[in-house]
Amino acid sequence: MIGLFHLCLNLFASMKLGYFVLDVGEPEFAHAGSLAYKTFYYFIAVTANRMMYYVPWKFANASSIACGLGYNGIQSKDGQKVYKWDRIECADSFGCELGTAVPKMWHDWNH
Repeated sequence: MIGLFHLCLNLFASMKLGYFVLDVGEPEFAHAGSLAYKTFYYFIAVTANRMMYYVPWKFANASSIACGLGYNGIQSKDGQKVYKWDRIECADSFGCELGTAVPKMWHDWNH
């Protein structure tokens, strides 16, 4: 969980430095590069904006786990105890990013 928080934070910080969604609406952007470049630029800019939401959500998940609210019991798996910490989840970022259908992506976004 904490590793995913750091991944989202680093992706957000690195992509936000050079890719801005507002630049797409500028008249200079219409004549800058090929369609492939514009598509790639917009994809990266929008992904960076989504990371802006994932970072606080993952931080909230980590906070709920740290104070014990996320504890969901012990489950036996292959003869070993597995502690579940998934009682409170703000959003499923992997499900949202890699969703195969729009309703599934909306569900994972509003988890």
